[in-house]
Amino acid sequence: MPNLEIKILKKDTNISQLICKILSKTKKFAPLFFILIGIWTLPWPMIPPGSGLDPSWVIGINMALLENLQFGKDIVFTFGPLGFLWTPVLIDYNLWSLSLFFCIFFHILFIGSIFLLLRKLPARWYHYIMLIPILIFAVPSPDFKLPITALIFIYTIILSTKSNWKDLVWLILLGFLLSIASLIKFNMFLISTSIILASFLTFTLARKGSKYGICLLLSYFIFLISLWLIGGQDTSNLIGYLLNGIEISSGYTAAMAIQGPSWHVYVGLISILSLVLLFIYSVRENKRNTLFFLLLNLGILFSAFKYGFVRHDLHILCFFRVYLLFFGLFLIITPQEISKTKKISYSIISLNTFMILILMFSIYLVAPWILNDNIMTKSSSYGLAASFLTNPTLFHETVESHKERIRKDYPLGQQIVEYIDGKAVDIFPWDIALCWAYNFNWYPRPVFQSYSAYTQHLDKINSKHFTANSSPQAILYAYKSIDGRYPLFDEPATFRSILCNYTYLNKSGEFIVLKHSINAGKCDSEVTLGTIKAKIGQIIQIPKYNNGFVFGYIELNYSLLGKIMRILYKPSTAYVQFRFKFKDTTYYSKKFRFIPDVAKNGVLLSQYVGNINDLKRIFSGKVARDIDAIVLSVDKPLHYKRDVRVRFIGVPANINITNYLPLYNIEPTETNLLPQQYFISGVGVINGELRPIIYEHPITSDRAIIAFKNIAIPEKAKLRFSIALDPNVWSPEKGDGVVFEIYIKENKSEKLLFSKYIDPKNNPEDRKWNDFEVDLSAWQGKR
Repeated sequence: MPNLEIKILKKDTNISQLICKILSKTKKFAPLFFILIGIWTLPWPMIPPGSGLDPSWVIGINMALLENLQFGKDIVFTFGPLGFLWTPVLIDYNLWSLSLFFCIFFHILFIGSIFLLLRKLPARWYHYIMLIPILIFAVPSPDFKLPITALIFIYTIILSTKSNWKDLVWLILLGFLLSIASLIKFNMFLISTSIILASFLTFTLARKGSKYGICLLLSYFIFLISLWLIGGQDTSNLIGYLLNGIEISSGYTAAMAIQGPSWHVYVGLISILSLVLLFIYSVRENKRNTLFFLLLNLGILFSAFKYGFVRHDLHILCFFRVYLLFFGLFLIITPQEISKTKKISYSIISLNTFMILILMFSIYLVAPWILNDNIMTKSSSYGLAASFLTNPTLFHETVESHKERIRKDYPLGQQIVEYIDGKAVDIFPWDIALCWAYNFNWYPRPVFQSYSAYTQHLDKINSKHFTANSSPQAILYAYKSIDGRYPLFDEPATFRSILCNYTYLNKSGEFIVLKHSINAGKCDSEVTLGTIKAKIGQIIQIPKYNNGFVFGYIELNYSLLGKIMRILYKPSTAYVQFRFKFKDTTYYSKKFRFIPDVAKNGVLLSQYVGNINDLKRIFSGKVARDIDAIVLSVDKPLHYKRDVRVRFIGVPANINITNYLPLYNIEPTETNLLPQQYFISGVGVINGELRPIIYEHPITSDRAIIAFKNIAIPEKAKLRFSIALDPNVWSPEKGDGVVFEIYIKENKSEKLLFSKYIDPKNNPEDRKWNDFEVDLSAWQGKR
C-alpha cells in the first residue's frame, strides 16, 4: 500500500511537470499572443462629432488648428497644437487620417514596448499568460499611453549591461515621442518632464553616466521646438503655452474636484500604501532594478492619482488602469531579484498579485462594458474607416450629416443665422459644436469653455478678448454651468467686460444673441461702495446702488491644511447662497458651488439671474435689484481661513432698476381660493432654479382667482411670466394637468389674454418653468 501511494504521487508529479513543460512552450508563441492582444485592444478608429460640452472641446481643438490659431495666445486650454491626435474625430479629412494612423501606430508601439520588456528581463512563460487579462483591462487612455511607452523603453535601456550607440539612438527617438505627447495635452508635458528628470537620476544610479540623460533632454527640447514650428505656431507663444498650462493645472484641483464612491477611495488608499511598501522593500533590500522602475513611474502614478480622484467620475478608470499595469509589470520585475530573505520577496509578490486582482475587479465594477471594448465591437467602424480612406467623398458626406444632426440639437432662427453669418462670433459657455455645424466664423476667447477659466489669470485673459479693438462682433450666450455652479460666477471679469461692451439683440432656443455695442466701454469707471469682513457662514449684506451694477470682490482663502490638500489630493468644496427679501419674508436660493480663486475678480451681485430670460433682461438694461445678501459656506472649515473679505464697487451704467414681477408688492384685490391656502406669494424651485411665485391652488367646483386692480399699464408693456406645477404633484397618481388663464377686465367686460394647459404628471416636457409673454400695448396708459 505505501508503494502504491508513492507511485501515485510520482505519477501526479510527472503530470504536473508535463503540464508545465507544455505551458512553457507557450513562450515561443508570445509574439503571436501580443499581436492578437494588440489587435483585440485597438482604439476606436473614429469618433463622431456631437453636441454638448465634451464633443465641443474636441471640435474646438480641431477647429483651432484649422484656423491657424496660436496656442498659448489665442488658445489657452488643456490641449496643445497636436491635440487633434488625441482622438480621431470626424471633422477634417486630413486631421482625422493623421490621428487614425497615429493612434494605431502608438498603440502597437505600446504593446510592443511591453513585449520587449518581457524579453529583456527575461520573463517566464506564466508572465506572458498573466499579462493577457491585465492588458485587456489596463490599456490606458492616450494621456498615459505615450509616456508609459517611453518609460518602458527607457527602463529597458537601464537594464542593458553594456553601453552602445543604439541606446543613444533609442533615447533620441524617445525624446521625439515625449515631445509629441507634450504638445498633445499639457498634463503629458508635466509627465514627460518627470520622466526626463527621473531618467537623469536612474541613469546616474545605474552608473551609465550623464550622457544618456543629456541625450534624452536635448532631443526632447529640439523636437519640441521643431514640432511647435511645424504645427504653424510662433516660437514666442511656446512660453505662453507652458506658463498658461501650469496655470490651468494649478487651478484644476480646486475648481474641478467632485466626490465619488467611498470604496474607490479605499482602493486608492490601499494602492498608495502598497506603493510605499514596494519602495521600502526596494530600498531596504537594495533592489536596484525595482527601485529604478519605481522612480521612473512616480510622475505617472501621481498624475494618474490626481486625474482619477480629483474629477472623481469615470476618470477613476484611468487611475485603476495605470496602477493595474504598474503592479502587473512590477510583479514580473520582482522575481528577477529574489532576495536572500525569500519570505519578504514572496510577500511582495503576493502583495502585487492581490493588488492586480483588486484593481481588475474594481475596473469591472466601474465599467462592466470594458469586456466588450474590443475589435469585435469596433470591426464595423474599422470597415467604415477603410471606406473613408479610399473614398474621401463619403467622409465629407458623413461629416455633413453630423453637422445637420448637430443643427437639430441647436435650432437657431433663420434671422439669427443670417445676422451672425460672416461675423466674428464667440459662444458661451461651451457649445463650439454649434459654430462648427452652422459654419460660423468662430473667434474664441483664449479659454474657450467658461468652466475652465477658473483662476484669476485665466479669467482676465478672457476678459481682454472682449475689450480689445478686435472683439467678436456677436456672442451666442446660454445660461448653464457644471457641477452646480452659478453660471455668472464662472468667469466674472469676462462677464463684466461683456456686460459693458455688448447689448441684447435677439433670442433663439437656449441662446440669446448679443451684439457689440457702439458705446463699448460704457461702464469702465468704478465707485467704491465699501468693504465687509465676515466669517464663513455669516450674512454678507449687499450695498444698494441705483446708478449701475454692483460687483463684489470676494476673498475666501485656503488654510495651510487646505493648501496641502489642494496639492496632494483635493480641498473641500465651498458654496454661495443668495438671500432675497419679499415683503417681510426672507428666502434663500439653493447652494451653488463657489470657486474661491476666480471670485476675486469681482462677481455681479446686483441681481440673481436664474434663467436665460433674466440674462436677456440684464443685457437689455433692465435690472431687478433683488439680492439682499450672500452667505458663503464650506464642507470642511479646516480647509479654509475663517475670515471672508468682500470689497464692493458700483459700476455706473445706463440701466433701469426694476422689479420685473411687480405683482409681488401688491396685495390682490380679489381672491377665490381654497380655504386651506394660507399664502399667495413666495418662492418656488424647479430643476434647481429658484423663482418668485404667485401660488394658486386649483378648485374643482369653480375657478380659482387672484385679481389685481388699478394696475397702471405703461407704454409698449408686456406681461412676462412662467407657469408650472409644484414638483411634489408630478407623479401620475396625483391627477392630471391644469389650465392656466389670464384675463384683463375693462368696463366690466373680460377678455381672455392667455390660456394654456400643462400636464407635467404625464408629459415630461412640462416639468419646468414654462415661460410666456403677452403683449399689453393695446391697453397702454390705462388702469
